[in-house]
Amino acid sequence: MRLIFPIRLFTTNRWVTGEGWYSAKTVISLIDRFSMDLAYPFMPVNIWVAGMLQLFRPNIETLLLQRDQAVADWQIAHADENVYEDRGLEITSIQDISVEKQIKQVNKALKTAK
Repeated sequence: MRLIFPIRLFTTNRWVTGEGWYSAKTVISLIDRFSMDLAYPFMPVNIWVAGMLQLFRPNIETLLLQRDQAVADWQIAHADENVYEDRGLEITSIQDISVEKQIKQVNKALKTAK
């Protein structure tokens, strides 16, 4: 069986998901409170999502800050538009990732910390 890993993380504008908008600072402050129900039938997916959040937390924090900057920059350039509903702004930040490299970096940091 061939394992398939995610290759990138990204953030989107509010209209893409239709959810409430929270600043990067607020979202980052809530990460430690993130909890998913591990009940059947979603347990494997929920464990994966929670693990990805932990493994790539620094990247996610950076993406959130970049997202807010992209939205602020877009608003300046498109002052007559509601930036959160502007269909011209869909992807607000993006970053390539490697699960294998990230795990190696974490292991290296853990060895250094001992």
